[in-house]
Amino acid sequence: MKNRILTLVILTFSLNTNAQIKGTIINQKDKKAIPYVNVWIENGNLGTTANEDGKFELASAKGSDIFLFSALGYENKVLAFADLKELIELTPKVFELNEVKVASKKKNKELKVGIYKGLKMNAFFASSIKYPNLYARYFPFKKEYKETPFLKQIMPYCKSDIKDAKFRVRLFEGTKNGEPGKEILQNDLIITVRKGNSKPVINIENYNIIFPENGFFVGL
Repeated sequence: MKNRILTLVILTFSLNTNAQIKGTIINQKDKKAIPYVNVWIENGNLGTTANEDGKFELASAKGSDIFLFSALGYENKVLAFADLKELIELTPKVFELNEVKVASKKKNKELKVGIYKGLKMNAFFASSIKYPNLYARYFPFKKEYKETPFLKQIMPYCKSDIKDAKFRVRLFEGTKNGEPGKEILQNDLIITVRKGNSKPVINIENYNIIFPENGFFVGL
């Protein structure tokens, strides 16, 4: 009886022990580090982002956790705890070119939309391949925007407790259901903000983005 009790105690302790996870995320083809990869645990609220050198760290994880890895330009990857290695390889995506729409850009008229009024946002939080810990604001399309279709700047309201905090800006086309759909940007747009309150001006003019007819989401 004593041996059975001792065995049960040891098994229970092992199943509930948390582990610290560290690793580096690299490109499968050239073995170079991939910066700013989203790393999070499926069906949980624990996640992080790899740094400029592709290194990431999670302070607490369990043997039953499933880890999700997502980065622009790469196939998403799902790994069980037992399959984690020091080097995590992501496979580059092969993009199919969409139909090209040509429009002339006239700079004689500008329009501000979505003027900031408090911190009210359409917030999305999830632990899935599609939406990793996304907070976003929706901007609906209006007929008058046809005269100023190109997106020029984004100015988010930021409140940071640390110096030189970094975050990724993500743009999504809206869907008919009012949710984020296809990602518009295919390159990382990383912004650094100062400690405290700030309203950084993010220039996206060179991306030549036309305001989608179903609206769009700015995600942070």
